[in-house]
Amino acid sequence: MKVNRKFIKSFKKVFNLYNLAMMLCIIVILASLYIVIKPNFNFSTIGNIQTNIQRNKSEINEDEARKIAQKKFKKLGEKKINKESLKVTLIQRDNELYYYVCSLENTIEISQKSGKIVRVNSANVE
Repeated sequence: MKVNRKFIKSFKKVFNLYNLAMMLCIIVILASLYIVIKPNFNFSTIGNIQTNIQRNKSEINEDEARKIAQKKFKKLGEKKINKESLKVTLIQRDNELYYYVCSLENTIEISQKSGKIVRVNSANVE
C-alpha cells in the first residue's frame, strides 16, 4: 500500500492542472508553427535533373513545342525555319512550366500544360 500511495502522490505532483495546461499550450504552439512554416516539398528543378512534377497526357513535350512554334513562325513571316535551328529552353514562371522557343527573328512562349502560345516576342497574347 505504501508504494501505491507514494506513486499516487508523485503522479499528482507531476500531472497537476497547471502542468497539463502548459503542455497543451506548447503542443498548440508547435502545431501552429508547423502549419505556418511547413517545408515546401515541391522540387521543381529544370534541366537534365529529374523533376518530381508528374507529366499528364495533355502536356506537350519539346518536339511538339517545336512544331507549334514552327507553324507560328511561318505565320509571322519567317521563311527558312527547320526544327533543328530552333532553340528551346524550359522555364518556370508562377509555378507553371513554359517552353521558350527562339528563332533568328522571333521568340515564343508555349505553356507545357495546354500547348497554347502565351507570349510572342515577349508580348502577352490575348
